[in-house]
Amino acid sequence: MTKFTFVSIFILFCFCVKAQKSGGAVITPTPTVAAKQLKVKGILNNKTGLESCGWVIKLAKRDAHDHEFLEPLNLDKFKLKLSEGKKVEVVYTEENINTTCMVGTVITIKTIKFK
Repeated sequence: MTKFTFVSIFILFCFCVKAQKSGGAVITPTPTVAAKQLKVKGILNNKTGLESCGWVIKLAKRDAHDHEFLEPLNLDKFKLKLSEGKKVEVVYTEENINTTCMVGTVITIKTIKFK
């Protein structure tokens, strides 16, 4: 096996391990902006059928980025029984990153309550 082939396989392996650790989503960081907390009402929407997606929050009206959905990075950290169409109120900060799901604004939830 040539040195080039070995190095290529190693790089591919590292990329796959990184993608697996991020839940299959390849996260691309962009320059940071000061995060402020926002509060919205929405409904839970199960997008796990789409490639690299999970549960999202559908907004009653589009956000400042003209997105209809919020993509929470940490929804699994909350002990919630997720169900389609459940109304929620969320306090969150926006994350200046992109995911491979690409359905909405990526957020980190600070608090979430069922309504």
